[in-house]
Amino acid sequence: MRQTHSHNGVFSAIPHLLVYNVLPADSPVFSIVQDGQLREFQALLREGKASLRDQDEYGASLLFVSLPSYHHHEVANRIA
Repeated sequence: MRQTHSHNGVFSAIPHLLVYNVLPADSPVFSIVQDGQLREFQALLREGKASLRDQDEYGASLLFVSLPSYHHHEVANRIA
């Protein structure tokens, strides 16, 4: 839970709870996003098989996986 802070210094008294879907790193949604297959990703979203809040068990979000630098990060982790 967290409190939010606005630009004018006001804190929210209502706590927020953020929930993410944790999926195995080898779930199809991650390779689809990493490969830039937008239509396939949109289909997974429509069918309820993926969510914008998906992340792998290491905390990598779909946005992170979509970055070109992710592949280098993934390879380095496998070698180490």
